[in-house]
Amino acid sequence: MTSSQLKKLFDKNIDATVREHTNFIVQTYLDAGYEIYLVGGPVRDLLVGLSPKDIDFTSNCPLEKTKEMFDHVIPTGEEHGTLTIHIDGENYEVTRYRTDVDTDGRKATIAYSETFEEDAERRDLTVNAIGFNPITGEIKDPTGGMKDFEDKKIRFVGNALDRIREDELRALRYMRFIVKLD
Repeated sequence: MTSSQLKKLFDKNIDATVREHTNFIVQTYLDAGYEIYLVGGPVRDLLVGLSPKDIDFTSNCPLEKTKEMFDHVIPTGEEHGTLTIHIDGENYEVTRYRTDVDTDGRKATIAYSETFEEDAERRDLTVNAIGFNPITGEIKDPTGGMKDFEDKKIRFVGNALDRIREDELRALRYMRFIVKLD
């Protein structure tokens, strides 16, 4: 799938208000000199032609800067690098690029990273490690998630057993996405 095809799915499958908010958030980060991508569920849902229920982003922007750039920011998971931007009754999660330092099967100790590629390596499935910027049209796909999607393959990033040991819920997410893809 090309970036223009993904952009068409974004324009078609995302509610106009949510699309406006999403573009505002993305443009705000870009104007401040940061990278930002839709990642995980929203990209995956767009690929299968669904309207995403949640809009999640990943960025290289420090959390303190995100708090300065937006009027209403909720520290929903700040210890894990996640803030929620609240606009007109809608919530949008932004998580700082990160790596997992240590995991216990459900919770991780994290460290911030500087690149999307490092962030993608800690994700569960290759299709959840695709980044898409709806303004620039850029797609980041360091783990081959687009090819896997086109080939109708669901693969873990790296070693599947390692990914499941890091977070046991990943096994359920794997099964849930197989059902969605089918």
